[in-house]
Amino acid sequence: MLFSLALADDPAGRSLFDEIYSLYGDEVYHTAFRVLGSETEAEDVVHDAFFALLQVLHRFRDARDSRTRAFLLTVARNRAIDLRRRRRLEPLMLEDPDVFPAPEEGGAVRAVQALTPEDRDLLLLRFHTGLTVKEIAHMQNKKPAAVAKAITRAKARLAEKLREEGIDVDR
Repeated sequence: MLFSLALADDPAGRSLFDEIYSLYGDEVYHTAFRVLGSETEAEDVVHDAFFALLQVLHRFRDARDSRTRAFLLTVARNRAIDLRRRRRLEPLMLEDPDVFPAPEEGGAVRAVQALTPEDRDLLLLRFHTGLTVKEIAHMQNKKPAAVAKAITRAKARLAEKLREEGIDVDR
């Protein structure tokens, strides 16, 4: 109901939102359920993920764009892990090959895979999905300065991993 009210004056936005929900709603739910093991909490995470999408829906044009899926699954995974932490339990899984399938092996791929999930998520949201620092900060309930610093550190760690793979990043 809340989503319908928010998009009442925007038929194109509502259509896009509905298409995204029908494409990814189940996958977002299953991602959250695998982390939480609770149907009720997984449903809450789905709500949170789609509410976060609603906040930045203007940045998405195509429901089938891989960035749309990546955004939703990253939000769902992060929110689910946050919920588990609040319950003081260890996450059941931090990596899910269904969510982030391993691409072909190579130096750059190994460097990215060697990053922490948090660093990968930040870099994915900022540079692949194209979210601004402010949007990421809002999504993660952090200050923009903290997110900007975390992105800078993640980029530095990625550059180091790339150098270890023999890839020149100082051009």
